[in-house]
Amino acid sequence: MESATSQAISADLLGRLNQSYIDSDWELQMSTPGAAMEAWKEATVMKSELPTELVNKVFLLQEKPAIEDPVAFLKKCQSFFGRVPWRIITTISGSETIKVAARKFGMSFDEGSPGMLLQNVPASFPNHPETLAIKKVSNTKEMVDFFNVLRASFKIPMFALKVSYPEVPDHPVSLFVGYEANVPVSCSSLVCLNGIGGIFSVGTSPESRRKGYGEALTWMAVKESRELGCDANFLQASEMGAHVYEKMGFRQVISYLEWTKKASLINRLRGLIYWIRLSRKSQ
Repeated sequence: MESATSQAISADLLGRLNQSYIDSDWELQMSTPGAAMEAWKEATVMKSELPTELVNKVFLLQEKPAIEDPVAFLKKCQSFFGRVPWRIITTISGSETIKVAARKFGMSFDEGSPGMLLQNVPASFPNHPETLAIKKVSNTKEMVDFFNVLRASFKIPMFALKVSYPEVPDHPVSLFVGYEANVPVSCSSLVCLNGIGGIFSVGTSPESRRKGYGEALTWMAVKESRELGCDANFLQASEMGAHVYEKMGFRQVISYLEWTKKASLINRLRGLIYWIRLSRKSQ
C-alpha cells in the first residue's frame, strides 16, 4: 500500500482510479493553447503553451515504473516540455525510483495531496444550506460566475481560465456554481470516466467559507456522477478540506507526491511576456 494511513483497495480499482485521474486531467486541460498528450511506456505526459507547471505534467503512476535510467527519463521529459516549467505526479514507489536523479536534476519535492475515494455512494444526499442555490453551468454567464469563484478561491488569472475553458463543456465534464444571495461564491467540477467520478476545483470565496458550501458543491458532483452511472468518486484533498471529505465518507487510498522542475530565469521572463500578451489578447 502507498501509505500506512491509506485504506486498502483492490489493484483493479486502484488502476481504474489512476487511469481516471489521468483521463480526467486531460479532459480539463485539452482546450488550453498548444495542448498535447503522449503515452510513453514509462508515463503519460501532457503539456501546453501556458508557462505553469499546473498544466505541464508527467503522470508516473505505475506501481513498478518502467524506468531503467532515471536520468535519461528526466532528460526525455525536459525535451518534451522545452521552456515551460513542469512537474511529475507520482506515487511513493515512483518517487523512490526517480528521487536521486530528480534532486541532481534540480527538481523540488512536495508531499502533494492524498487521493481519496468514496466507494459507497449514498442513495440520498444531505440538503444543502438554505442560503445556497446551486446551478449546473449551462451558459456563458454561468461560466463567468464559475471563473470568478475559481479566481477568488485559487488565485488563477481570469484570462488563463478563459483560454482553458473557451466554451461551456459537455459530457464527460460538468461544472457547478453555488450562489449566495445571487452572488457566485462556491464551485466544483466533475469528470465522469471509467465508472469513476473525478471531482475537481472545489472552492469557495474566502468571505463565504465555513458555511458548508464546499461540502454542498462536492455532494452535487457526487449526485451528478451517480446519475451518469459512476459507482465511485475520487478527489484530491487539500489540508483544509480533508476532514470535510472524511466526514462525507471519503477515505484516503493513495498518496500522490510531486517533483517540480522550474523554468530557468530567462524562460521565466519569456513566460512573463507570454502572460502579458495573453492577458492583453483576452481583453
